[in-house]
Amino acid sequence: MRTICLVLFLYVLGGCSKNAYLSVQSSYFTKESLASYRVGTPDPMLANPPVEQQLLISWSIPYPYLKSENLHLDIYIQLRNKEQVKLTLPLKKSHGSYLYVLANERYFNTKGILTYKVDLIADGRVVEEWRHHLWHEIIRVGEDESN
Repeated sequence: MRTICLVLFLYVLGGCSKNAYLSVQSSYFTKESLASYRVGTPDPMLANPPVEQQLLISWSIPYPYLKSENLHLDIYIQLRNKEQVKLTLPLKKSHGSYLYVLANERYFNTKGILTYKVDLIADGRVVEEWRHHLWHEIIRVGEDESN
């Protein structure tokens, strides 16, 4: 009886959860990310390692959405130097991933990624949204909206 109750409880919880079509992970790549750093083998990259920040955006979209017109991801990235990046990624497959990399000189010039948001758009409407916990639209005061 306890097993049946547990299974029903988990089924109800699973049924109440939101479908997650998007997943976004952020990470840093430093010399500690190199295999040679971990195992102690000689590597010229250890002396001058790449420095980068990455966003890995993955999607798993149910088949009915693939029939949507203009199915795409809108990716909004706010950098620490207050620069904003907007990317549009058309989706042709139900599963996939996209890696955004901010590396070396560009990383140092922008000071890295501050926050981000990804919208899954189907038929002109937002189907799902993934927000970084610090995401907030930038409020421009006294500036031209077109900039």
